[in-house]
Amino acid sequence: MGSPRSASPNYTSISVDPGSHPLSSHSSHQPAHHLGETDTYASSIPLQPRPSDSYSDKAPVTSSPTSVLWLLLASNICTLLFTIVPVLLDFPALKGPQWYVGDDVVRLVEPFVAVPLMFALVLESGVFATGSRRAQYTISTLFMLAATLYTTGAAFHSAAAMFKHPLADFILTHADLVVAYPFLTDLLLWIRTTWEHNVSHYMYAAGGMCMSFVVAYVYRDVNAHDGFGVVQRTVWAAAAVIYGLIIGSVAIEFPMGSLVALILILGYGFGILATFLYRREGFRGMFRWGRRYVVQYYVMSYCIGLVIVVAWMVHAKGFRNREEIGNKIS
Repeated sequence: MGSPRSASPNYTSISVDPGSHPLSSHSSHQPAHHLGETDTYASSIPLQPRPSDSYSDKAPVTSSPTSVLWLLLASNICTLLFTIVPVLLDFPALKGPQWYVGDDVVRLVEPFVAVPLMFALVLESGVFATGSRRAQYTISTLFMLAATLYTTGAAFHSAAAMFKHPLADFILTHADLVVAYPFLTDLLLWIRTTWEHNVSHYMYAAGGMCMSFVVAYVYRDVNAHDGFGVVQRTVWAAAAVIYGLIIGSVAIEFPMGSLVALILILGYGFGILATFLYRREGFRGMFRWGRRYVVQYYVMSYCIGLVIVVAWMVHAKGFRNREEIGNKIS
């Protein structure tokens, strides 16, 4: 009888469960254990990857398509209500006759609702549970920068409106002083045109677009493996239509908004998202329910937005916005 140490090594203690310990690139560099080797120490250690290696850059298949779709719809409804309602309705002033009106307060509050909903979308993707540490830091940083830009734009807009109203009232009631001090008119134009209409609007819009870029990226490889039911298709379509309306509103409300919206739609919506979807899924796969359904949703939204932008350009006869053509809603 031979010595137990001369027998074949015992490999029963080596167990790798693909479900709980996915193989990483480091697993292929483990030192080989040769048969007949007398050292049994290596055979008694489970092959477990380090915590930093147990992640994948792909989003988990356990993401709930229904939850994702409802979050998309909720965030879009929130943005639409908080931006369109103040244009259509007049809220009572909080200070003075028109010093700080409720419309501006509504716009200021909107990021407190929209940003958590967008972050919930990022969380639902599972990137913080399965993404690599590098991906987690990158996505977190990009989303926080985008959210900061978004909220700062809303704050600048509300602050500019707050300073604009009392100054405008003063100019109307003290015409003689305005003649003596013309810088008051220049100050009003600087607050209203530069900060309220230009800087704050585009900071707000750029932040919202950047947050949507992050969402599209983390869901770029996510599919609904069981397809979409009637409810899911309805929610998906409603979310796409509303987001298309939001994109179209940029052309209607923002200075040179039609041009900016066209660049966004053609350059990003079609040039990047639609091209990515076509290369990964093919032409038929682009229209198959549940195939990279978040990217599908954005592409459909940009198609709807393009129709609205082109229609507005025909109506406005160029790149002018609503105020520039005299179509004001009071």
